[in-house]
Amino acid sequence: MNDHITPDRKFNRTLFCVYQATSDDLMVWCWFNVLILSMQFGLEMAQISLVFSVSFWAALLMKLPGSVIAGKLKAGRCVLLSAFLFLTASLILTFGRSLAAAIAGQSIYLIAGSYQEMATVIANRAAAKDPAHVDYMRLMSAAGAINSVISLAAALLMSRLYGINANLPMYICVAFCVSSCILAWFVSRWDEDDEAEAGGAGTGAGREVLPGIQLHSFDRTTISCLFLSILFMVVFTVSGDNLKILLENNIDIIADEAGTVFAFSMILLASRVVKIISNLLLYRSRGRRIDQSKVFSGVVAGVVLMSAIAFANSFGSGYYAVIPAAIAFLIRVLVFDPFRFSIYDFMLKRLQEEKMTRVLFVHSAGIDIFTAIFSTISTVLLKVSGMESVMLMLLIISLIFAAGYFFTRPYLDRALGRRDFLNWEVV
Repeated sequence: MNDHITPDRKFNRTLFCVYQATSDDLMVWCWFNVLILSMQFGLEMAQISLVFSVSFWAALLMKLPGSVIAGKLKAGRCVLLSAFLFLTASLILTFGRSLAAAIAGQSIYLIAGSYQEMATVIANRAAAKDPAHVDYMRLMSAAGAINSVISLAAALLMSRLYGINANLPMYICVAFCVSSCILAWFVSRWDEDDEAEAGGAGTGAGREVLPGIQLHSFDRTTISCLFLSILFMVVFTVSGDNLKILLENNIDIIADEAGTVFAFSMILLASRVVKIISNLLLYRSRGRRIDQSKVFSGVVAGVVLMSAIAFANSFGSGYYAVIPAAIAFLIRVLVFDPFRFSIYDFMLKRLQEEKMTRVLFVHSAGIDIFTAIFSTISTVLLKVSGMESVMLMLLIISLIFAAGYFFTRPYLDRALGRRDFLNWEVV
């Protein structure tokens, strides 16, 4: 960096890891949303599904004017905006009690997530400027591991927290969001340093208004990544929401309120252990330069297996439904971070900086559109014909995802040359 940039404003891997680990999701809400909507808001299964589907559509409509604002902001300011939106969502979800408040909080939470993704631009830029000390995949997998450890502690304390005060988990969530606002300010300063170093020119991507779905400006490899990532996130999001509903509904049959909280805390505890293992394996695979195409193949197999178990499980009840649903949920956690970090590394590292923001917003908009559609279909199916139809739909989408992977694989292999994701040419 130039001499006029002070050392305390240089990219700090440790601080970024802490920010990413504590800001990647609302620490309590993201895992206990079904439980909170059921116990605190008093909503039934169909109403909870309605909250998810309506909030996806609301977030999509909010993103249309929001994308114009984000297009005029640099990545760092988008990160700062996301932190304040997460705080707003956590306050609404903590103190609201109506169906409208649940939808509003979930909608703001979703739109905040799209802005928070801009942190990947800053991390990729730091990796490009100092590859000897900053590796994007290892940085993000380390942050994921830290996130898992914090969530693991939350799982261990969950039953006790609910026993002290039913709102206490969400009070902790608000505290995390306040901390995220402070950390996001430091992250935004690193983005300002990049602009100063470039003579005030910025990245170019930060100032352009979101240019619609300009797929013609992307090569086939980037389009392949977008296609796979959007399908994966649809399966991941819709399956997560409905598996939580399925778990909560069946645990209620065999346990009282305290038992339901305890069961959810144990499932969360197991999922955190799985996520720690997943991120540590990804971290080690990066250090050993293992072919990342194998990561993709493992993710595809995991998604299909998860959906098959969930579909078969939807015909059961009680313990016969809880155990397979919990296994499917753990598989879902296992494949999430490896796919997400790999696909982002794939898409962004091979692009010029001015295209990064555009790709991320097209990616986010695509996820919102298709997730809203399939979430709405899930709500209708759940109301009309039950959870079996919802899980059948997810199995079909998973099979389409697997077919799409094998169809787009030639484009990925051609771009990779040696079939690794570790050496890229800028396009």
